[in-house]
Amino acid sequence: MRPKELLWLVVIVACAALASARKGCIHDKVAPRDVPRGEQTYGPLQSGRRSGTQDDQYQPIRITFNYDCDVCVDNNGESTAQQDYVKQNMERSKKWLESTLKVKRVVGNLKTTQTKMNNVVTVPETYRTAGVPNTDVLIFVRSSENDPEGCSELTLAYALHTEQDTTLDRPTFGVIDMCIAHNKPDVTSDGDL
Repeated sequence: MRPKELLWLVVIVACAALASARKGCIHDKVAPRDVPRGEQTYGPLQSGRRSGTQDDQYQPIRITFNYDCDVCVDNNGESTAQQDYVKQNMERSKKWLESTLKVKRVVGNLKTTQTKMNNVVTVPETYRTAGVPNTDVLIFVRSSENDPEGCSELTLAYALHTEQDTTLDRPTFGVIDMCIAHNKPDVTSDGDL
């Protein structure tokens, strides 16, 4: 799967996880921008086409969500029910993606050199020094009431990749912004999302 296809898949899954008949996603309206590049380490990279089960260099993707950054879900002032609602939906999307996508895994810890992602999210120092273990892509999960870049009356969520690997040209860090005004837990439901 190409990096752009992976990015669009992540955006679509994030939007679909919370979609309803009367709401939409603005993934095609987010302005194009230059994405910082980072270097990750991979095992031996073999060229040629993937051939069924013979090619064991592709393994299920390992996704890590960070809900605890300075502007992320855990620090947005929303209720615990709202935070749990967003996390539950994101974890369902993660489970599906990890069961569906196979990638060449990062060897060692996933690292970044950035101090801020998309000029908004402050990156923990440990992500630059020690890195994040058992991770192929790390996504900061934000929530906004009125983000002028992406949240509008028809937007459930939008996503951006904020760092791309130089070796395989794929996203390794990103930000998903959940538009809180349209992602309220349904208190009348029986627990299904």
